[in-house]
Amino acid sequence: MKKAWLVLPLLIFSCNGQNPNPADSTPPTVYPGALGSNNEIAQAFDDKTASKAVESWHLMRNPDETIKRIETFPVPNSPILCMAICDYEPLWWGFFGLYELKEGYISWQADCDNPPDENSIRNLHAHALTGFIAPIVEVYGMTHMGNGNLYLYELQNRKLVLLLKTRAVDDHWGDGSIFRDGRLLPEYTDLNGDGVTELVLKGEIEEREEKGNQLVSSRPCQKVFLWNKDRHQFEEDLSRRIGFEDKNDL
Repeated sequence: MKKAWLVLPLLIFSCNGQNPNPADSTPPTVYPGALGSNNEIAQAFDDKTASKAVESWHLMRNPDETIKRIETFPVPNSPILCMAICDYEPLWWGFFGLYELKEGYISWQADCDNPPDENSIRNLHAHALTGFIAPIVEVYGMTHMGNGNLYLYELQNRKLVLLLKTRAVDDHWGDGSIFRDGRLLPEYTDLNGDGVTELVLKGEIEEREEKGNQLVSSRPCQKVFLWNKDRHQFEEDLSRRIGFEDKNDL
């Protein structure tokens, strides 16, 4: 009995009271602080083992779909969770996933009800943000034309729940302007002191000519997203927009 009580606390996970019916669903396996610090988790992460496990998991369920590129990432505070960008054609066709990895094998993959609209994944990162117990997954999607959105997901009961979708990728000079380095960069901070992290997206809008080679002008741009506790999602404060001429540009 003593051993059972020592293990039990590690198997309990809470979504900060956001799941209205916690008894109706199985909690995800997340172990805050199990290895001490996020640096220790990152150092212990084995990319080769994770990549092979993700490849085996995918091929077992989709034997006719060959993955040509897999890039895996650790998840803060969660030493047995990992994420991956999987490409059928590198930077052209692909998807992302979040997985539980135990002893070199995938035990489950998180469902995603609202996956990115774009055909490939440009960037993938997980955060442990103040005010959230579960990992927050940051995904930049990208179309073949070089445009795309930023998506933020929260892991809830083995499901990735969409908290935000907003345009944040533009590397296509054909429409006259792009974001410097192709995307807006995120800053996570508690702006209003409510104990929950907000998001500020910042960058530069560049006007370009001559097939994108000639810079005509540039201006700073910004989007600010505040956390709405009642709706459990991020919502933009349009009054804090900078640099965007079209207020309908979401």
